[in-house]
Amino acid sequence: MEERKNYLNSLIKSAEWILNLPEIPEIKKRLKYELRRTKEKFVWHTIDISTLDENVSDFIKSVWIFVLRHNTPSLSHYHPNSTQYTLILEGKGKVNIGGRNINLQKFDPNNCNTIYEIERNCPHEFFPDKKDLVVISFHTAVAEKLIEINIESGFQRRYT
Repeated sequence: MEERKNYLNSLIKSAEWILNLPEIPEIKKRLKYELRRTKEKFVWHTIDISTLDENVSDFIKSVWIFVLRHNTPSLSHYHPNSTQYTLILEGKGKVNIGGRNINLQKFDPNNCNTIYEIERNCPHEFFPDKKDLVVISFHTAVAEKLIEINIESGFQRRYT
């Protein structure tokens, strides 16, 4: 139990550090603009953490910011090669993780329950409410190797 607490505290420190980077507001603004000009369910940006190594937990290999379209499910999928940790920055909605529906809460560094841990191979799907959902996702796989498999079709996707 103590090890898990240390693990999550390390992740919280990484999140706080990244969210205070000066480029984050501009990235979110650009992604919201891109989403308005596409029919895609979501858009994303990967953050290069190679220069941030000492400020990001060792187990984190890639960091992503996603903006998910309001009132549009993300599609159920899983990652066979990564555990995902997602924090809600803006918006509301639900997430289904392994068949369990959870009401999303905005990230609060004082509340570990606002970190949504999605184990490797665990199906998950986000359901944004009336506003676009802005999230930051930490993965234990590097961006170039992260695999997403669609539950319904079996389609395998790589983001880079």
